[in-house]
Amino acid sequence: MKGQALWDIKTVKASWQKPIHELAFRENEQRILPREYQADHLRRFQKVLIVKDQLLGTTELTNIQKASKYMKKTRGWNIQFKRDEHSGIFLRPTVGRKTQKLTEEEVVFIEESMRRVVNLVWSELFGFLMTEPKYIPYVNAWIKTGPLPGQYGHYHFTHYDCDEYLESSKGLFRFPLYTAIVYLDISEEVEGGATWFPEIKQGVIPKTNRLAIFDASLAHAVLSATAPKKTAKRTVMVMNVWDYQTRDAQIELTNGILGYSKDRKEELQWIP
Repeated sequence: MKGQALWDIKTVKASWQKPIHELAFRENEQRILPREYQADHLRRFQKVLIVKDQLLGTTELTNIQKASKYMKKTRGWNIQFKRDEHSGIFLRPTVGRKTQKLTEEEVVFIEESMRRVVNLVWSELFGFLMTEPKYIPYVNAWIKTGPLPGQYGHYHFTHYDCDEYLESSKGLFRFPLYTAIVYLDISEEVEGGATWFPEIKQGVIPKTNRLAIFDASLAHAVLSATAPKKTAKRTVMVMNVWDYQTRDAQIELTNGILGYSKDRKEELQWIP
């Protein structure tokens, strides 16, 4: 069965693009795995969007903002946390990620700061939003320190959060249970940049120390953000909650299609 492209290769050259009509999202339900292969039964609420302000205390917010400054050297950071079956607390890997751009102490500080945020969000909301929390052992988290120069005044097209390896290799969507976005540091002069959910026609305006949690099967986009100076901050932390361990494979936009590699190009039916 041929897949069907969600974006036009002639128009989409990167995941951050100018907000033009050709980038409108086309949902393709035949590529979404049936419910029996999803984790819907573990999600207490479907199609939900929850917003909470002042999630982090002063210490937690200060530490995660400090950690994000270290990440300027790497343009972000990603890590998979696993919940300890005895304590119920999410732990970082015993061997931290290696990079020549950061010291070992900086890596530990980054990952410990992120871990504290993950556990706080779990205790405040995630645990309540699950029907059986004991079957949810993984949280994939990453921090983006944009907008980068190439993203300024552009928007991130409508997409699903999904198992990117499965989407890349099979062209199928399998969703995490929930996605959480924590706005860590948003400069007051930044205008726009809302996260928009076309299916439910709702959006979240970015604000420092604001949390948005939503059903991860909801498609979403990040609308265009601008500021008087391109040095303005827009730092966010994103979490995907999983009932299984996804592969640690970051799938980038290739040939205009998110998650598709060149050898799948011939399978696609392009939508003009």
